Amino acid sequence: MRKLMYLFFITILVLVGCVNNTNVDETQSTKETKQTSEIQTTTETTTPVETTTEEPTTPVPEPTEAALAIRAVLKNESPFLDANNGYKEVYRDDYSYFQGNNNANIGWWTFTMFDIGNDRNRAVWITVRNLKFDKNRVDINDTARMIFRYYNGQVYGYQCNKIIGLRDDEYFIWNSENLLQNEEIKHSGGGKMKFENEKIKYIFYIYEDDEGVQEWLKNLMQNENIEIIENNEMCDLMSERYYEKLKYGAGDSNLNEDIDKYIY
Repeated sequence: MRKLMYLFFITILVLVGCVNNTNVDETQSTKETKQTSEIQTTTETTTPVETTTEEPTTPVPEPTEAALAIRAVLKNESPFLDANNGYKEVYRDDYSYFQGNNNANIGWWTFTMFDIGNDRNRAVWITVRNLKFDKNRVDINDTARMIFRYYNGQVYGYQCNKIIGLRDDEYFIWNSENLLQNEEIKHSGGGKMKFENEKIKYIFYIYEDDEGVQEWLKNLMQNENIEIIENNEMCDLMSERYYEKLKYGAGDSNLNEDIDKYIY
């Protein structure tokens, strides 16, 4: 009898131990699950969010009165006064002058602003082409610079000689090789343009040892108001500055959005 009771007591202890072990396992499992959940939650909430940064766009400054007038000319909404043809009014789409030829087919290229005298009334120069055809090929070398300037409530247009290379101020470089007519003639130097009322004047800086250059320039610029000055330092300075980055952006003169963006 005692033996049976002893066996019964041992059985009860074994069963109680199993239940306790089960509860311990479940509690431990619950703790591990909770810890795992906390770790996952912490990981998910601390994961950095990827962000994209865009470069801020530079707002276009408010256009000046001069800018609005030149914009209208380039959009063919208003005429300009053609300084090369007796200051006659002409619309861009009807413009046909190129270096003495009044029946040229003009193509309009890129433009940029430039500032003479820092007076905020910035002018605009545009590369124009005479789209003449030679054996069904366009002569891409037949290019010049067209200047639009606002003065006394009017926009004036001036076509510069092909030897002149403009930048973003009144200074320029010039080079005889741009004419592509005679490779034996090689003259170059710097220059400065200035306006006297509605007229334009070109000041040419030449090298002192450049023989024959004064006579050559006078023959080339017969119908222009020019002054020739020997100044080696200015020639060198203009040549160095010409390849510096432009201060103003460039646009396509055939796109209205570029005209509004880059003329102000």
